[in-house]
Amino acid sequence: MRLLIAAGLGALALACALPGAAAASARTCPRHEVHAVISGKQACLARGASCIAADNRQYRRYGFVCEPMFGYYRLEPKG
Repeated sequence: MRLLIAAGLGALALACALPGAAAASARTCPRHEVHAVISGKQACLARGASCIAADNRQYRRYGFVCEPMFGYYRLEPKG
């Protein structure tokens, strides 16, 4: 019984520690770039940066549009 309680407390401690670890590894972006979470990953968005057209809906949340440009897809400000 003690082993079961100890295992439960260990799992609880691990679950509480994970959010803090994620916050400590948060990405910081330069002033001219916008911090975003695209497809579950942190990214820094800026005009002219490469992008994936399938994620266009997510880019729009941050004020960008993924457009074809010279055979590649690049971010442009929305509007």
